[in-house]
Amino acid sequence: MSNTPKNPKQLLLDIGKDLNITEGISEIFDIFGRKWKMSLLNEEESNWRMAHVVTSSKLSAVTSFRLPTLAIGIREIEGVSVYDFFAEDWDKLTPDSRQELLSMNPYAKKYFCAEHLMQFLSDKYPEGIAELWEHWQQLEKRRNEAIAALKKSSGESSEKTAEPNTTEPSPTGEEK
Repeated sequence: MSNTPKNPKQLLLDIGKDLNITEGISEIFDIFGRKWKMSLLNEEESNWRMAHVVTSSKLSAVTSFRLPTLAIGIREIEGVSVYDFFAEDWDKLTPDSRQELLSMNPYAKKYFCAEHLMQFLSDKYPEGIAELWEHWQQLEKRRNEAIAALKKSSGESSEKTAEPNTTEPSPTGEEK
């Protein structure tokens, strides 16, 4: 059985997107009769998500991981940016408050919107989180396939070689 993905061209595009820090792997899914655009997280978004994961136990960590991941990873619903859904809430802040938030963190508006979306999903779609998560997992699978293909093309292997490394440093730093 071949490990070649069903669509090699899509795989190549995914590798390129995953390596490009300004654009990650994304897709539009039809969920609850609406179009949801989700994009995998970049490093700073992953850090934000982890700040919302409850780590008091393994079970709480697992169960609290999905909601913030989706809240920061959902980019649009029905073609409307998450920013647009919460623009009025953002604009209700005083100009000084907005400026203070942005001066502390350039991603403050993104996090503000993600927190509002997280609250919305928790209040309005608690039963739908599992379905949203299933679609999120499709994006994760694409990233894993892209990484595996990238490793394969670069000659990397996760398998360990059977031959031990016989090169040892000497006390002077020279190889024996």
